[in-house]
Amino acid sequence: MNKKIISIILARKNSKRIKNKNMVLVNKLPLVLHSINCAKESKFIKDIYVSSDSNEINKICKTNNVSFIKRSKKLSGDKIHSDEVLFDVIDKLFIKSKFDLVVFLQPTSPLRPKNVLDKAIKYFIENKADSLFSSTLFKNHIWTQNNYLKPINYDYKNRQFEQEKYNQFNENGSFYIFNARKFLKYKNRLFGRKTHYEIPYLYSFQIDEKIDVDLLNFLFTIKKI
Repeated sequence: MNKKIISIILARKNSKRIKNKNMVLVNKLPLVLHSINCAKESKFIKDIYVSSDSNEINKICKTNNVSFIKRSKKLSGDKIHSDEVLFDVIDKLFIKSKFDLVVFLQPTSPLRPKNVLDKAIKYFIENKADSLFSSTLFKNHIWTQNNYLKPINYDYKNRQFEQEKYNQFNENGSFYIFNARKFLKYKNRLFGRKTHYEIPYLYSFQIDEKIDVDLLNFLFTIKKI
């Protein structure tokens, strides 16, 4: 692999719905550590950076020999978009040392297939992509409601058989891969020639509510890697 690839993990201290969410234990490990371990598993990722305002997460980074980037108070609020923080991190790192690709891991998705990042990186390069998101095949029927209910992705008057439905993919948020230099131009994790890397449904669950912690702990007991 002739490209320099880094991984960035964003793990702020506060969360509205789950207190200190990124330190919650899932399968007996702090949530953020699952993403660190996944990045460390990769043969292609050279450096791992964790951006956080948490002293506890700083200690985890030191213990696991990954770089900690102190997130400013300005970028630690509830309404700060992840792409804003990514831009701040990448812009600062780029001044010191150039790199080609960024693998962005979200701690809220702790369950990932074994070696998935290296497989996705190879897929990204083979397809000459600019940006990639992890996906899950999705065939559910979706409705929206404003003044009245209406279907978004199917005709309820002419229901299709399962095998007749066209493929739809859920952007599950587990990981993203993108060209570092172009990200600084677009300031968005998805741009240019976009593609996706499909992972099984089992690995698509995220932690957003307290009940999700119990669900993920259960899924770790039945996962097949």
